[in-house]
Amino acid sequence: MPDIDVDFEYVRRGDVIDYVVEKYGRDCVTQIVTFGTLAAKNAIRSVGRVLGLPYGSVDVVSKAVPGAPKMTIDLALEQSPDLRKMYETDATVKELIDMAKKLEGLPSNTGTHASGVI
Repeated sequence: MPDIDVDFEYVRRGDVIDYVVEKYGRDCVTQIVTFGTLAAKNAIRSVGRVLGLPYGSVDVVSKAVPGAPKMTIDLALEQSPDLRKMYETDATVKELIDMAKKLEGLPSNTGTHASGVI
């Protein structure tokens, strides 16, 4: 089925959604879910928290990951000599990064699309 994309100003968006729910019924209308995923830096920070590593130590590792769009941990290891050195010389950093690579890209949270309704 085709969809119809219509933008409404945010102050009236709730009114439009309420109208659609009233017209088609609560059982036939829902808002679209969005998924946030763990990017490279967030994956490193999350694993560091779970492992109980000091925030400052994890922060140094995370900041060594370049801030370019679509950056991955593998790409960061290629592009950042500082990160590569920490990875190769510090067993704790190696464990942190290896675990973070397993979580990178996985969904981390859900939200409601601002105006997407089915």
